[in-house]
Amino acid sequence: MTGSTARRAASPAPALLACALLLAAGPATADEPSPFSGYGRRGAELWAEAPRYTLPFGEAYVNERRIENGWGFGFGFMLGLTDVLSVEGRVVQSWHKVLSTDERWDLDHAFVGVRYTFSPESDAQPFVGIGGVRLSLERRVDIESSSDFRRATGYGAYVTAGVDRILSPRFVLTIRGDYYVMSYTREFVGVNEDDFSGDSRGDGAGVSVCLGYRVPTW
Repeated sequence: MTGSTARRAASPAPALLACALLLAAGPATADEPSPFSGYGRRGAELWAEAPRYTLPFGEAYVNERRIENGWGFGFGFMLGLTDVLSVEGRVVQSWHKVLSTDERWDLDHAFVGVRYTFSPESDAQPFVGIGGVRLSLERRVDIESSSDFRRATGYGAYVTAGVDRILSPRFVLTIRGDYYVMSYTREFVGVNEDDFSGDSRGDGAGVSVCLGYRVPTW
């Protein structure tokens, strides 16, 4: 009877020992880095660009149309291949007034490129990038307008630089600038398409403020 009682009294010991080991391991486990404890750049990010300020200064804007600088907005997507190397795509639109005619034109940008991030472990992460751009300059036409629909399109290249300020493991605030060189090659007037006529250089620059969200992928 005494031995049986001793065995029953000793039986909780393994469970208590296991609990003690788990409690002791708890703080060490909490101190270990988690895939989501920091803002790793691998994975996907989505962002909105607003405000966007575009400065068109190519000959196509200056000589014929005299297009003013304009404000706009945009959206972007980035896929981080490593903590420093990413591919990105952006769509940005800005609105501009033509001084010579008082018309309103839209300038649409589509950027696709790669970018390199410096100091990926820091809260402030500078970056540079390069890629291709497609531009579309389109005249706004409403129902009451007597003007024909008109659009010019072309392709070129861009460089970009900026700084990401990490706000949390999910959110980042970015300020960035772009400089692009391109030429308009095609023009649509009404329903007719033809080669672009006149000064074709559509070079320009822009500055954006972006708020991004890191998609929890891995």
